[in-house]
Amino acid sequence: MVMGVDTDGVWVQLIGGSLGQFIDIALGPAAGDYSSSGNVIVTLNSSGKVVLCGAGGLPVGVLMNAPVADAIAIVRIAGLAPVKADGTGYAVADKISSAANGLGRATAGTASGNAVVDTSDAGAAADPLKGGNILGRALVAAAASATGVVLITNSGAIPTTEV
Repeated sequence: MVMGVDTDGVWVQLIGGSLGQFIDIALGPAAGDYSSSGNVIVTLNSSGKVVLCGAGGLPVGVLMNAPVADAIAIVRIAGLAPVKADGTGYAVADKISSAANGLGRATAGTASGNAVVDTSDAGAAADPLKGGNILGRALVAAAASATGVVLITNSGAIPTTEV
């Protein structure tokens, strides 16, 4: 059911389906060709265009269509969403943040459910697990490079004091 269309043509859709109720919005034009990038984590660039979320970036939601450059991107901002995993996959109840190219990455790595990061290595500064922004919690696991289901919570950053 379409909830409304404003003068800019932005619509909000509340849907009930096999994944329960969720909210999709036509967020804006895609910054690039994402015709092979559905079900990935996205954010907005400084021009207000939808881009793939980088490692540890602040997610807006999950790309539900596969737009070419400058076409409207449909983004799920609430509810359950299919999310492609990175090369490590994720388990049920893992906190999910963005790895490279908007792929979902588990942040659960300790008994407390927070990330494990070795800050002594050169790559730690770029590691999306420490201080990563949480899209949501996995309800269906995903093997490496497969698709699971994530409950979108947009929980914010994991403080570095938590790891």
